[in-house]
Amino acid sequence: MNKKRVKLKKETIFQMIKVYKEFESMKEAMPYIVSLSKPSKMMTYGYSTSALDCKQGGKLNLVEGSVCHNCYARKGRYVFPSCQECLNARMDKIKNEPYWVDAMIYVLNNKRIDKEPLTLFRWHDSGDLQSMDHFRKIIEIARMTPTIKHWLPTKEVKLMKDFIKTGEKLPKNLNVRVSAFMVNGKPIRLKGMTTSVVVTTDQLGKAKGLDCPVYSDPAHGKTCGTCTACYDKSIKVVNYQQH
Repeated sequence: MNKKRVKLKKETIFQMIKVYKEFESMKEAMPYIVSLSKPSKMMTYGYSTSALDCKQGGKLNLVEGSVCHNCYARKGRYVFPSCQECLNARMDKIKNEPYWVDAMIYVLNNKRIDKEPLTLFRWHDSGDLQSMDHFRKIIEIARMTPTIKHWLPTKEVKLMKDFIKTGEKLPKNLNVRVSAFMVNGKPIRLKGMTTSVVVTTDQLGKAKGLDCPVYSDPAHGKTCGTCTACYDKSIKVVNYQQH
C-alpha cells in the first residue's frame, strides 16, 4: 500500500487538538493574560498592545495627514519602559499562550466594575490586530462572553476583507469598527462592519455620521459616560475629533 505522508501546518494541528483550561479564580487566570488596560475616558476595561507592533498603523505613522502620523500611543507614558514591557508581555501571550483565550473568557465573565459585571469591553486602546489567528481568537472570546458588547477598532482593512471572503459571521456582540486612514478621509465601508473617521474641529457637525460627544458636546464631559455608540452596530459612522 502506498502511504503518503501529509505535512500539517502548526496552526492546523493546534485546531485539531485544541485544549481548554478551566479556571477557578481571577488570581489563577490573570497571569495567562498579564493584565487588562483601563482607558481613561471609558467606564470599562480594555486590552492594549504596543502601537510599535501595528502593521498598517506603522506605515501610516510615516504619512503626514494620516490618523497615525502623530499617534498618541507612540509617545508620553506609552514609551516608558515599564509600560512597553507590559504591552509586549500581552502581545507575547496573544501569540504564544495556548490558554490565552480561555483565560480572557474567564476574566471578562468574572470581572467587576463597582461590583457590577462588565457589559462593555474595548479591544486595542493602543495597538491593533496582528493576524487572522489573532482576530479569530477575539471572535471566540466574544462568542463566549455573550453578555458583553465588544468594540474592536482596526485599520487592518485587508485582513477584514479576507475574513469577509470566508462568508463567516461575526458574533452579534462584536462590533468591528474599521478606521479611515486619513484625517477627514472617506469612511471605509465593509460588509457587516462599521467605520470611524478622525475629523478636524471645523468638520464636527458637517461630516456624515455621529460626532463623538466627548469632543462635540461641551455638556457631555470628558469621559464616555453613558454613551455606547462605538459598540453599536446600528451607528455606521462615528467621527472622532483630531487631538
